[in-house]
Amino acid sequence: MKKFLILAVGLLATQALAKSVVPLEHFSKGSEFSDVQISPNGEYLSFITKREGKNTLGFLQLDKFKLLHAVRFDDNAQIGRYEWVNDNRVVLEKQYIRGWKDHPEYHGELFGVNADGSRGKYLVGYQGEGQTGSRLRKATPLYGTSYILDPLVNDEDKMLIVTYPWSGSKEPVTRV
Repeated sequence: MKKFLILAVGLLATQALAKSVVPLEHFSKGSEFSDVQISPNGEYLSFITKREGKNTLGFLQLDKFKLLHAVRFDDNAQIGRYEWVNDNRVVLEKQYIRGWKDHPEYHGELFGVNADGSRGKYLVGYQGEGQTGSRLRKATPLYGTSYILDPLVNDEDKMLIVTYPWSGSKEPVTRV
């Protein structure tokens, strides 16, 4: 009788413990948000989240705690690394997802956008922008891989980038 009572109490304790155990899926799934950054003036919070299997950059206005804008690319492109370059502007890398590769490719394209979604612009890259029938200066194609060298946060209009040209020469020439 004593053994039966110990067995019954053990089974009840096991059931109670099984209900309070956290499922294994909670420990193995990826994080919902990554690369969270605060703007230099503390007004915005930026983060990367996955939507439909691709990185999307979101901006949260901190005083109202509401989603202000989200940036995502079409087709097989996604958001890569990004940096705040002034109080309300971000420069980001455009990456490409290839089904046969386990990580995205980066071809040196940089884009700029304000936290509210305004003034989105292709800054530098091999595609450039067309310039037919306009006197406005557009981004010219730059055949190389570009990276942000220094965002120069205190300068509203400038930042430093470094470009490694795609040339056939044996000596690499970098441009800042």
